[in-house]
Amino acid sequence: AGLLEPGARLVSWYTWWLADVAGMMVMTPFLLAWLRPGREIVDMSVPSRHTEMAALAAALLATFAIVLALGEAQAELARSLIFLLIPFVAWAGCRFGERTVTATVLATAGVAVWATVEQRGPFLFATVQDALIVLQAFIATVALMALVLSALARQRTDAGIRQRQANGRLEGAGAARP
Repeated sequence: AGLLEPGARLVSWYTWWLADVAGMMVMTPFLLAWLRPGREIVDMSVPSRHTEMAALAAALLATFAIVLALGEAQAELARSLIFLLIPFVAWAGCRFGERTVTATVLATAGVAVWATVEQRGPFLFATVQDALIVLQAFIATVALMALVLSALARQRTDAGIRQRQANGRLEGAGAARP
């Protein structure tokens, strides 16, 4: 008690709350996707899927490397360029299953946290408090966007499966009639 001035308590509470929310948005879906038995909605037996996943990982890593390198030289530019990561997370959300999406979000959040702790990259501000708030808002935004896109893609895939099954039943019923 007494470690924070009365005016800083609300900001400190908000920072802790946002960190908890961002952490839950990253870790809970990751754990649910990887610890629960089930199928990955995307057929990974197709060789082109592996090529696409490798391209996604390479592009995400290259973009992170560029943003982190620029962060040391031009912090303002790096703050703008960090949003170049969003299309890659959206790519994962639209094209791959829950496990790949949650792993992409976890990797993105992990690298962003690491860079901030090491005082590199776009999340460096005048105060640690400001850096944490912006970092956590970025992580929460990336996680929410990826999870929503993944849910929409899964819903679309499931609807296609149900439609094909219904068509098969109708064709079977039509063939059975004399």
